Amino acid sequence: MEIRKLNTLRALAALIVVLSHYSNVSMLWGELLGSAAGQLGVMLFFILSGFLMSHLYLEHAYDKARARQFLVARVARVMPLFVAVVLLSYALHKLGVKYIFYGVINVPSLISHLTLLSGRDVLWTIAPEVQFYLLFVPLWMLYTKRPAYLYALMALVFLILAAMHFPNPIWGHRGYILDTKILIALPYFFVGIVLGRLYTYRQKLAPWQSAWYLLALLLIFLLYPQVFEAVFSVQHGTWQDPMVLLVMGLAFFFLVFLVPDNNRLLANPVGDFLGKISYSWYFLHLPVLRLMGENVSQYPALALPIFMALSLLVAYLSYRLIEVPSRRAIRRKFA
Repeated sequence: MEIRKLNTLRALAALIVVLSHYSNVSMLWGELLGSAAGQLGVMLFFILSGFLMSHLYLEHAYDKARARQFLVARVARVMPLFVAVVLLSYALHKLGVKYIFYGVINVPSLISHLTLLSGRDVLWTIAPEVQFYLLFVPLWMLYTKRPAYLYALMALVFLILAAMHFPNPIWGHRGYILDTKILIALPYFFVGIVLGRLYTYRQKLAPWQSAWYLLALLLIFLLYPQVFEAVFSVQHGTWQDPMVLLVMGLAFFFLVFLVPDNNRLLANPVGDFLGKISYSWYFLHLPVLRLMGENVSQYPALALPIFMALSLLVAYLSYRLIEVPSRRAIRRKFA
């Protein structure tokens, strides 16, 4: 059964990233929506990903056929557009068209991206995403045998990462860079997994459901770096801050568990559409922003609706022409 609210949350995650980049380039509202606020959208993406994997697969016992189906479905969803964007970025750079797509500037950079060792700009998020798909398979096996062991393992890993202040080690050798960020992403996937299992018991919370829990959206806004600093006179630690993880997890819980399923703000055709094209929107809004050039900084308020319309159009075309056909082809061949 589809959880329509997740479509809108997926769209919201992309919107946070899109507006963050626009704010940084245009200086609109003094970069209020930027200044690394886009990281919150990525965190929401990772929680969503963990939630869906848990909700869709952990309720079934692990077997090789299901694991194959899972991996094929996830690779078909994520990799075709990613590979296309990486190859196009490299080709354009070699043709002398720079600063439009992403900084895949040489063969080591190309290989580092395609092997998911590292990523530039928004491309970095795909490495930890796909790496967690691979980690999820043994976690699924463990959950099938002993569910409590999975929770204990996740708690242990979280405590170790917290004791190490959520490290993000980076290594480089002859232009090849290892910077996957899987260690800082793991806690968000884990939160998603736990919430995905709790969703089985959501009906017990039905008496407490209310549209007022939409105010949880303000929790996310409160974490915007400029907003947080203005309110609390300190800066939070983003990926290295457990408080940010807690607040993002609570916001997700309130919105998915306690807002009624038929709430028009979270379950509507617009949210369904934007959620559907959110992956392409996430990947392709930056090239659109760069193509608009100085118009963005000279006329920030006027350029915003134009940028939004153009980036959504490009995202829709990418979804129809790249995502859907490639996903179907991969599933037909390997499912």
